Amino acid sequence: MGDISCDNAIEALTQESSSTGKDLLETLQEHVKNRSDSNAATDFLVEISQVPPTGIRVNTKDVLLARTFFLDYSVQIMQALLHYSLAGGFASPRIVKTLRAVSYLMTPERQGSDIEQESKAADDRTFSRLLETMQFFLDVMGCTVVSANAERDVNEHMPDLYLLPGGDGWKASSFSTVPIWTLKRLHLHPDPEQVRAYLGVWRHIGFYLGVSPEILARYLSSPDAADKFLASVTLDLFSSGSPLDPRTIPTLPILRAVSHRPPRASSLAHNCALTRHLVGDALADYLGLPRTPLHIYVKLRWSLLVQSVPVLFGRWYPRRGWAEKRREVMREGLSRSVRWSLGMRRATFRPRTDVRVPAEAGSEDIGGELADGVREIEAVQPDFAGGRVLLRKWREVVYEMVAVCAGASLVLVAIAWQVVVTT
Repeated sequence: MGDISCDNAIEALTQESSSTGKDLLETLQEHVKNRSDSNAATDFLVEISQVPPTGIRVNTKDVLLARTFFLDYSVQIMQALLHYSLAGGFASPRIVKTLRAVSYLMTPERQGSDIEQESKAADDRTFSRLLETMQFFLDVMGCTVVSANAERDVNEHMPDLYLLPGGDGWKASSFSTVPIWTLKRLHLHPDPEQVRAYLGVWRHIGFYLGVSPEILARYLSSPDAADKFLASVTLDLFSSGSPLDPRTIPTLPILRAVSHRPPRASSLAHNCALTRHLVGDALADYLGLPRTPLHIYVKLRWSLLVQSVPVLFGRWYPRRGWAEKRREVMREGLSRSVRWSLGMRRATFRPRTDVRVPAEAGSEDIGGELADGVREIEAVQPDFAGGRVLLRKWREVVYEMVAVCAGASLVLVAIAWQVVVTT
């Protein structure tokens, strides 16, 4: 079932000209501003500009708490969104049908196509769209590169400004419960208050995404309710509809598109192993993921252990300045990384050109590119000085953590030695 009011608004906006390459939110606002009468577009803008009702709207304290939660677990949350929500959840027969129809992440199926015959252009297009989705998610979490004065004003006066009507947050992709579940799967149990605040932010976002307030209040009211809702939705998505041909499931194309990409340059084998670890063997087999060899599994567990060290260290290390500096680095570093991977641009939602897939296998896809002039409009200037400062802060965070861990280890060894000597 689609969003009828949104569909009608898009139709009203595109009657006179194509929407390709246009910022749809800006186009909608300009359209309404220049009209004196009411139509589907004006009605839609009024609808999405409403303030969420009591019990749905997030407060300032919870916004800050949710942001802290995200920054502390950002690596694991990003893995959850990619390897569970996208690579796993998007493989539902109903979702695959929609993805192919709109050419989002997947192109319309060609004759005789399979995973090996997909083009590099398709990989690059998929990777770019994943980054654009990540950009929207970072907007929701308040992870932006802004001037010092603007950042101080947002933090001290209105930290939930980006969640209000007209801000970037309402149009972000809503992934709320999977990150929390994934943290438990990785044996990282976050603070319950942070989890509650994070769900509260996504209740707010869900309202602007058109989710019924009754559903939000009932199924995102607590972590337990959210877990049950996730399980119910997952069963419904994968138990209905005809089974998919493994060649049409988007999991492997998505994982291949993000493989060997900075900053970690993970291999396809590693990404497949991580997805299998998170979604479980039953779903992984359905998705067509290969079994994980022992040496890859050992490397995966070691990688997950290393990634958990800063999280566990931050829980026990009493100096709050270290945790604050790490959050500052993660907040700006994630945004810079996404912009750099997008070709030094800050993405907004602008429809691309239509994708046309040749009938013969092995041929290059045509279309799906950014419209003319979009790169120039969205371009951001590189800040080399700010990047050097960020790198210096990151090194300070790592060096302090290593020094403290090494010092604590030496103390423990010395104590153990004294015990052995005296007994």
